[in-house]
Amino acid sequence: MDRLYYLDCLVPAGTTQAAPAQFPFPLEDATLKHGAITVPDGHNGLTGVKITWSRQQIWPWANNKFLVANNRVIPFEFGDYITVSGLVVVAYNTDIFDHTFYVEMLITDAKQVAPNVNATTETVSVVPTDVSTVIDPLGPDALIASLPADALSGIVPDLSVI
Repeated sequence: MDRLYYLDCLVPAGTTQAAPAQFPFPLEDATLKHGAITVPDGHNGLTGVKITWSRQQIWPWANNKFLVANNRVIPFEFGDYITVSGLVVVAYNTDIFDHTFYVEMLITDAKQVAPNVNATTETVSVVPTDVSTVIDPLGPDALIASLPADALSGIVPDLSVI
């Protein structure tokens, strides 16, 4: 089932590109099908907007680039899985007036992976019943046992001669 989410992003006047405003956009663990950003008339090239997910820019598809527009609705396709958090609208506004971006996201249920009921290979898991028989591969006994027999000769003193 498709669901539409909507977010108003009011960017205060004087918000620089070097320190942009950030608007978290929590959705669901689902597939983000597509979105659209409305840039109303009046922005006149003095504002910019981009969208990131988990700190990676996903729109526009060029890192560290902002979309600069005026009086436009810009759609974008995504078609991939997203998580409930991590989606952020990032925007700047170098004008002397506040400006708002309107962001819409359309999500749908994530595709379910059905188990293969016709699988013929069985997987057997062997768990030791006696925990004392499990040897730590990085423990001293395991490390010493992994050395060749002649590696310790000359290093370990023969205490019988003392």
